[in-house]
Amino acid sequence: MLGSMHSFSYDLVVEHSRFLVVAKPGGIPTVPLAHGQEGPSLLAMVGADFAEVLHPMGRHGHEGGVLHRLDTDTCGLVLVARDPEAYASLQQAQLSGNFSKTYMAAVSSARPSDGFPPFPIYDHGASQSCLSSKFRAYGSGRKSVRPVTVDSSPLVQAKAGDRTYTTRVLESGANASGHQLVSCSLDNGFRHQVRCHLAWMGTPIVGDAVYGGFYADSLHLAALEIRFPSPEGGDILTVRWANPPDWATPFETR
Repeated sequence: MLGSMHSFSYDLVVEHSRFLVVAKPGGIPTVPLAHGQEGPSLLAMVGADFAEVLHPMGRHGHEGGVLHRLDTDTCGLVLVARDPEAYASLQQAQLSGNFSKTYMAAVSSARPSDGFPPFPIYDHGASQSCLSSKFRAYGSGRKSVRPVTVDSSPLVQAKAGDRTYTTRVLESGANASGHQLVSCSLDNGFRHQVRCHLAWMGTPIVGDAVYGGFYADSLHLAALEIRFPSPEGGDILTVRWANPPDWATPFETR
């Protein structure tokens, strides 16, 4: 582990000449929320050790070489480019759907709150589901999102973007606290996608007050694995976080 800022620190998981894979702690933004904004962020911590990642590489210069963001309260793997050419290659992989992410979540049980459409019935077996929807901003300050489906009203559909996002959900045992663990994989991500889709299923994430999850002192959502083509040749690389939080480990394997 290296890199710290105040009480936060990050794990350096992969150090490559063209990119880094780092594990973000929960409770800190991935990047500054706006240009020129000061304060702790994953990018600031990584940039203190690898200054090149701070250079503007994409459309939003204040995000440096960060390829994708995690919610402030989500922990886990983030891919960061070290040069503009690697950034462009990895960004193209994302745009083409050739970049997958797998999360682990501990979930509770609750009826979906207001604004959710009826949950569709899928025939994927008892332990596996595949959820697809568009999304719209929802609530005071647009701080959460809601799924939008073909059965939503025309007014609601007009508030959604054009892209449909899919979350594949697989039951993965239970942790030592007795909470069900689910593995969630996706190729294209939207803000709060996993959190919203799990709440739509009636299984909001433990610690997720926004979507009705069981109370905990942290959001039990961690990005554990990413798969992406190497910017140096296209070979698919798989990186897994070897030191996830205790809650993310199935009890039987400890």
